[in-house]
Amino acid sequence: MKKYIIRFGVLILAFLVGTTFIYLTAWEKITDFITPKSKHSVENGSPFSTIEKNKFTIKPFNASFDIPEKWLEYKREKNIFLNCSELEKIDFEYGINFDEEDGQVMDAVIPFENCAANFGDKGWGNSNWNDIQGRVYATNLTLNEVGEKIEKNGFNKASSVFEKASVKSSEYNGWQHKSLDVLDAPTHFMLFKEICFYYRAFDDKTVVFTFLHTDKYESEINLILSSFKWNTKDNKPSENNLQAK
Repeated sequence: MKKYIIRFGVLILAFLVGTTFIYLTAWEKITDFITPKSKHSVENGSPFSTIEKNKFTIKPFNASFDIPEKWLEYKREKNIFLNCSELEKIDFEYGINFDEEDGQVMDAVIPFENCAANFGDKGWGNSNWNDIQGRVYATNLTLNEVGEKIEKNGFNKASSVFEKASVKSSEYNGWQHKSLDVLDAPTHFMLFKEICFYYRAFDDKTVVFTFLHTDKYESEINLILSSFKWNTKDNKPSENNLQAK
């Protein structure tokens, strides 16, 4: 009898050791599956932003731009994401369900780890349709590469997640401008909206602003783009705030 008790104890011990080993080796993969890790981090060279009043400063480039002061008023949902910790959680903790497809289109064009800030007049992932959401990126992609990615990757992704998509191109005060006009009709409700990309080269980077909106927001977009400043490599501000390199 004692022999069987010892054998049973050995079996239990072996089971516990094996289970613990599997748990420890697989836990990271399990947590990554449940909550995928973003590549957005300072260690990976991702940009981030700080804010003073309504002025954003993009680090480590010391580029800056303004947003409408009204956007800083109290919002029920979080509408401004600045540092890497906030940005890497945006898809998992802030109700992305309502803006999930739009985020997929943006990510298909510019890697999310190049995003320096997310902002809007309402919270990201809110259930409203009459708002504007914006992101700013600093990427190593060239102007031509950004344009090609909008027309190919962005268009293909928009066509796959929305009912209809088309591409428009223009120029806006020195910025290249491409817009994905989409029809979003998941149920009986039909919504026409734009995912806009404004991009321009500064030094060895391309700065990209993306805006998601339905209504007209020309004045807000113009404020942001016209206020943008980029410091040159010698740390001296460009004579022209929008001077492209």
